[in-house]
Amino acid sequence: MSNLTLILFGALIIFFLVVEPLGLARLWQIAKEKLRLWPFPH
Repeated sequence: MSNLTLILFGALIIFFLVVEPLGLARLWQIAKEKLRLWPFPH
């Protein structure tokens, strides 16, 4: 069972790197931009 958790954790990391290669900094930047424009969608 412990091997299964390691495999899932590794797959999650690989998936995250494929989806967002710039990492958490880019996700934080996107979130800040969306919150800044949130009440006034353009």
